[in-house]
Amino acid sequence: YCAQQRHQETLAVLAMFQHRAGRTADARRTAEESLRLPGPEGGCMNLVDYWAVSGDRTRALRQLRRLFEMRMIDYDITGDGDLQSLHGDPEYEAIASAQKEHLARLQRAPAEGR
Repeated sequence: YCAQQRHQETLAVLAMFQHRAGRTADARRTAEESLRLPGPEGGCMNLVDYWAVSGDRTRALRQLRRLFEMRMIDYDITGDGDLQSLHGDPEYEAIASAQKEHLARLQRAPAEGR
């Protein structure tokens, strides 16, 4: 990767590609390195995706919760295929439900202001 592109999001995407290519040790090192770079305190959503597909449910859920609390997620996460391994987990389901409610409130807000 280009040394000028050393941002958390860039490395999180690289970690995902490395993981999918079977380079799991490289992927984990890249993901860990991404946490030391500029980006949201809780990590970016692509990093949550990486932790989920790599099997680190605890880390994925912890960062997902942090990003939700910081209102850094702007879509319905139930459609994110990379989070499939988290489905059914009570913490994931609570976050997903709360995120759906948050998005619904945002959609209603302009109509209520008329």
